[in-house]
Amino acid sequence: MKLKRKKLNLILKIKLFAFYGFKNKTRRIFRIASKAAAKFERARLNERLKLKRYKALKIRLLSAGFAITALCAPSLRLFFILFAPICLTIK
Repeated sequence: MKLKRKKLNLILKIKLFAFYGFKNKTRRIFRIASKAAAKFERARLNERLKLKRYKALKIRLLSAGFAITALCAPSLRLFFILFAPICLTIK
């Protein structure tokens, strides 16, 4: 439980940093990624969504992540590359 809380806190910190640190266009993409991540986590917790829809959310989250990475400064790219796998590995 502690490990899960630490991961969630890390994600929240990254979201706040990214939201206030980027330009408007990037913020919009980041919001899309955040919503996709939230849906993905709810799907994993509830286990109600079918596998096909589950995979679609995963792909959407990754594509939004790569879009943000492309728009970021080089120093932030590594930072965000670390963020996407954390979202996808929370159980």
